[in-house]
Amino acid sequence: MRPSRFDLETLGEIIGEEYAHLDLDAKSWEKFNALRKRKGRTARSMEQKKTATPTTEEEKAAWTTPAPSLDKEWYAKTPEAERDRIADATNAIPKRIAALTTDEPWPETGDPFEDIRARIDQCADKLAPEAIKMIGHVAENIADRILSRAQDLSAGAALVRMATDALIAQEVEAATRVLGDHGIHHLYGNLRTTDDLLRASGGTTNDRIIGALVATFHDTGYLTDPARAWQDKGHGHWSQQHFDANVGPLVEKAFGPEAAKRTSSIIATHDAKDMDWENDKLASSCRLADNVALFYPEKTPGLFRYVPENRTAMEAFARGEMDVSTLQNTLTDNIKKSNLPEGLKSQLARATSEVNAGLPKFIGGMWSGKIKRVSWDRQYKAPVIHVVNRGNDALMSVLDMGQASFAKMAKEFGKKLDDFKASPIQYFGNPPKVIIRVSGKKILRDIPIGAFLLARRRT
Repeated sequence: MRPSRFDLETLGEIIGEEYAHLDLDAKSWEKFNALRKRKGRTARSMEQKKTATPTTEEEKAAWTTPAPSLDKEWYAKTPEAERDRIADATNAIPKRIAALTTDEPWPETGDPFEDIRARIDQCADKLAPEAIKMIGHVAENIADRILSRAQDLSAGAALVRMATDALIAQEVEAATRVLGDHGIHHLYGNLRTTDDLLRASGGTTNDRIIGALVATFHDTGYLTDPARAWQDKGHGHWSQQHFDANVGPLVEKAFGPEAAKRTSSIIATHDAKDMDWENDKLASSCRLADNVALFYPEKTPGLFRYVPENRTAMEAFARGEMDVSTLQNTLTDNIKKSNLPEGLKSQLARATSEVNAGLPKFIGGMWSGKIKRVSWDRQYKAPVIHVVNRGNDALMSVLDMGQASFAKMAKEFGKKLDDFKASPIQYFGNPPKVIIRVSGKKILRDIPIGAFLLARRRT
């Protein structure tokens, strides 16, 4: 039986995007829909969990511990073995996940979907209402894939619990950062785009299961101390180490050794630019999904996503109407005035310390562009990414699509961002490995923001 699209579209309404792309098989879909009809549970849980917000210094330290201070050149000048020793991914990541979630035991209602919702409720004091709903939908979708195909149901159930906690923890951690979200919105974005690419290229059901695992665990390396201190070049390697030691054995029991091996390999190379649509649709889909993620509003940091007034402040800053100090104070005041849980406010307040003069250039495109859809070019046998540029006047001057990850991919294919100014359709590779079509507002030439403001005053 094909699943109803109702709940998938509901998630789309939550984040303002069409969510009909995820085409999920579901043995338990009728039960899932029945569970979704419950009303008011999240609201009641939020009210109940207000008392669970950390109050003592010891409780706060369990999940608000700041990252260590490391020299800018630490990664480059430190041998890999020493970097790995300090990151200690196999031990540090599970500990960080435990600290960012809860020490309460996992619910055991006998229904895995009910257990997921109850688990998220246990952590509700640290999450925005939007994130609570998204984590629930995404975790249940992933659980459906796992439980409908797992050879070992016990291992599958344990894998669902581990995946759910990883989604929660990455969302809580992401709230403390400002230069690109690695929380539930990014994880959802990668899952959605990976699914679209697999569907377009002819991927299998097993590919979709592995793709979901990659989307869930590929960025867990950001939970290590070095990555939290901006030394994050090794995050894919550390994500793989965590997966191999703590997640892989469950994947092997549930889906076999080859599935565990494939997932591990793609996690380690998830941000690589290698694509081979004829021989490796799965890895190509996962990598391309991550490389184009910054075209997607899912990367907008929680500091601006969960406090809309902060977007207005950022745009005023981009127009030169306030300095960095004033912006930081304004962002902090807006956080305090919001109706978010106190635990989440504390996390967002920490993110304001990362605000600097270059921020508009980095994050502008995160809420100015989006991936509209994915199609397949039969002539070149390559995917077409349809991007809509929705730039606004305050941010157009700092170039909507100037994010580093995409720019790096473009460079490796011999492309420059300027090429998009000349033509909205660009072919990456010869023959093309991916085609990107940009519609909506025209991408402007790079001009200094002062010159842009002066031109605005003259018109």
